[in-house]
Amino acid sequence: MLPSEASLNTLAAQYVARYSRCHGETCELWVARNGEALETPPDFLTGERWSDIESGIMAQDLGWHINSLLQLSLDVDWSLHPSRHQVLHAAIAAAQDLAQTFDHPDAMVARDDEFMATYGLKRDEFNDRQERRRLRDRVYALLERHGLQDTRHVLYDHASYWRDAQGHLLLMCQTYTSPADLEPILSDAKAVQLESTLLGSGPYSAATTAVLYRPLL
Repeated sequence: MLPSEASLNTLAAQYVARYSRCHGETCELWVARNGEALETPPDFLTGERWSDIESGIMAQDLGWHINSLLQLSLDVDWSLHPSRHQVLHAAIAAAQDLAQTFDHPDAMVARDDEFMATYGLKRDEFNDRQERRRLRDRVYALLERHGLQDTRHVLYDHASYWRDAQGHLLLMCQTYTSPADLEPILSDAKAVQLESTLLGSGPYSAATTAVLYRPLL
């Protein structure tokens, strides 16, 4: 991979796919929105994890800006453009414009840290992939019990992993689903060996609801 391509993939991971960063035992890790940790950003230019780019574009509503940068008419979707390289360039430019207007990803991480510190929690730095996967799969199982397997991304969004003072792993999600709609789902958490807590408005946006999941010990 050429250096310029590596840089492009790094920018895309940060601004478009909105991966977060954490410290592993031997390296800096990129954490995808599904909680998976990667040692390096994917090679988006070859199509690796391209769906993360697509979902990042849709989540940030960048499509119209990308169309403008690519000089596409409104009736031509950016996803039909033949050059992945040009789409990625345009997506990064659109996402960076948005970040300057709103919040840089680093500012969002700091805000999450401050919010969770009020509950005595610190960001997970152990990055035990199997432990994270077991917890995430319990959350997925809870959503699937309620027939939400095809729309679970709506409830499992802005996910981040944390540790309490005893070192137990917890998962925090921020969703636009209302507390009232979440209540019947979360009340069933014990069926999949989970404990859930509503934390009120999330740090990502006052319109989100923060939900904290921890495995039943």
